[in-house]
Amino acid sequence: MSICKSVVFYSFKGGTGRSLALANIANNLASLKHKICIVDMDLEAPGVHYKLLSIDDSRIDTMLGIVDYIDYFNNLGMTPDIIDDYYIDVNDFISIIPSGNIRSDEYWYKLSNINWHQLLYSEDPIGIKLFVDLINRIKSDKREFEYILIDSRAGITPLSGICTTLLGDALAVFFTASSESIDGTRQMIKRIVATRKSDDSQAIPIVAVLTRFEKFGNDDDERIFLSDIKNQFIKEIDNNVIDMHVIHSDREIERNEFVILGDIKQIHYDAIITSEYLGLFNIIVRNLESNAAVNLDILEYESPLSDLGEEIFRFENALEDYGLNLDMLSKYAPRRKSMRKSYVKIVNIISEDTELLHRVYINHEYPEYRIAKLTGFSLNRVSKARTFVTASLIIMNGDYPILSSYI
Repeated sequence: MSICKSVVFYSFKGGTGRSLALANIANNLASLKHKICIVDMDLEAPGVHYKLLSIDDSRIDTMLGIVDYIDYFNNLGMTPDIIDDYYIDVNDFISIIPSGNIRSDEYWYKLSNINWHQLLYSEDPIGIKLFVDLINRIKSDKREFEYILIDSRAGITPLSGICTTLLGDALAVFFTASSESIDGTRQMIKRIVATRKSDDSQAIPIVAVLTRFEKFGNDDDERIFLSDIKNQFIKEIDNNVIDMHVIHSDREIERNEFVILGDIKQIHYDAIITSEYLGLFNIIVRNLESNAAVNLDILEYESPLSDLGEEIFRFENALEDYGLNLDMLSKYAPRRKSMRKSYVKIVNIISEDTELLHRVYINHEYPEYRIAKLTGFSLNRVSKARTFVTASLIIMNGDYPILSSYI
């Protein structure tokens, strides 16, 4: 069994897309059949579970989480014998330990009654042991997680200090291009590195992630601007533990806060945006494997289209042969988990029927009555599924090895 590694996602200020990036990394790991546990330590502004669960999921109203775990410890002086009740499963590969049921008054009451000074600053700061022990319990859990992704509280708080200095094998720090965000992030990374040195802790790889960055009209001006930011980090921080990555702004993703990696929605987006998310994924995974920073070029996103980008280009041309396009695919993609399951069922049934597959994939037909009869779904649902079903069959039966892993 591989050794479980933990990554802390932190930002000096909110609004950086930190939790969304975490969800994208988790979903991509899951698409590659890795087992992940997400731990939501952003207790005052939680919500990473909304990125991966339907807002109508009934489990959200009853779930236990970090606040309940702390409350249990405060009341009984011990931790629960088992932590199974604190997990909420997204699928076979992703589990979440949320902050708790934020829809209940009890959650906020328990949170307000946590004595952080007693937990973290008393003569015997048992809270530090509490959180370190929790991460170690997850690492050794029978579920055999390979990765733990920790969503830290933003800003300068006791809990964010614990997360960034003690709980991670790697750290991803998110910031925007504003001067206060850059300066605050630089100071925080400097203090994180200094704290770990003073404790004789092993240096961990850190990637500073500039997000929601509006692309310059002139590439040379942008390169100069980004190089200047990187130099500000390197000036006061050991270069062997710092790396930098850029994710440009995408208004639709930022407005709707949905995950694209590991999902068929990924094929809708510009290859640059997709490759930037995948680039961050690659940096984090490689950092964990080597436990040393990967000194990548800050402007890696300007490299030629990756294999994925080339597949997307061919896929877009193939869609046109069926009277479809990427905009239609995004518009008619299933939003609810139940609808997605029914669409996938239609795809599987067509794939298993040689004659029907030939009509849809080769002849570019879509016999709704026959499909409805075979699947048991209504004509309305079968009709709405046409774009998703056709696109999926194109990927499954064509030369799209990367895209096929997302179906």
